[in-house]
Amino acid sequence: MAIVTTPRGVGATLLVLLCVCFTAVASQKLRPSAALPRAARSTGRRACGTHQPGPAQEASNRKLEKILEARKAVLRRRRASPGNLYSIAGRPHILVPVKFVVLHDGAKGKATRGQLDKQVAVLNNAFSGSQAAAAGASSPDAKIAFRLESAQWVNDAVNYKKCTKNNMAIQKKYVTSPEQFVYVIVCASEDLGASTLPQDYQERSWKHAIEIATGTLPDGAEEDYNLGDTLVHEMGHYFGLEHTFQGEGCDGKGDFVDDTPVVKRANKRCRVVDSCPNHRGNDMVENFMDYAPDTCMERFTPGQSAHAVTGFGPTRSVLLRQVAGFGQAR
Repeated sequence: MAIVTTPRGVGATLLVLLCVCFTAVASQKLRPSAALPRAARSTGRRACGTHQPGPAQEASNRKLEKILEARKAVLRRRRASPGNLYSIAGRPHILVPVKFVVLHDGAKGKATRGQLDKQVAVLNNAFSGSQAAAAGASSPDAKIAFRLESAQWVNDAVNYKKCTKNNMAIQKKYVTSPEQFVYVIVCASEDLGASTLPQDYQERSWKHAIEIATGTLPDGAEEDYNLGDTLVHEMGHYFGLEHTFQGEGCDGKGDFVDDTPVVKRANKRCRVVDSCPNHRGNDMVENFMDYAPDTCMERFTPGQSAHAVTGFGPTRSVLLRQVAGFGQAR
């Protein structure tokens, strides 16, 4: 979200994790201009444990933005190794390996391999723009793709139930190579999900990981949030994207992305809304970086997509070199 002073435009491009309208079929997504039936509702549970940056972090973000702009030109000139890429519709993608650690209490919370496979498919559909296209909308192809590198099931009743409280101990034990893989801890999280931002720690730190509630996986038990979009949202954070409502208010500092709309507060319902009428465009409730239910989420903006890709350079440089052939990981 970037603050703008131009007149409101009907066709303004918005980049927020916001909500699209429901249809009678709950799994189908409609464009936000459609009327919302009364049946369309949300529990309003959407919560993300990713911390909100303070003044020091915001200053760091502005510095990072300058680095990213310089990095964009470099990335365009580099050619990734074909062996570390695969193609979606003939277009090469950076292939990111994901390791799942599934904490469970016997049968309780024991996600299946099939759910993890579906979750990775949701990630690929979201970052490639296919999810939006299926709903008749538009989202850029970020050229970031994911593969399920491994899955580990850990029968640990205590840490399954208290994973948010014990997250540092859990990550220190299981996050062994964060510069080579993205680690996703699946458990009874107090939030739907949480992630570190790339600038929070050194790239090799075991503190880098994503946590999601088991029920948010595809076919999970979390009502309104069981289509897999929670991990899409948290993966956005992992690559440096912030909430579209960052700064809380129509005149806040925003999310450092120019083409996302100005949003006053998090959107937790699937509805058409303009929370900042003095700025152009409606809230983009269908954006992955807002708080809407999964049935509403479907797109990133071009600015978000570019931010995520270029963020690999200064903040995920070892991972980039490994997965995209930019030299050897040290």
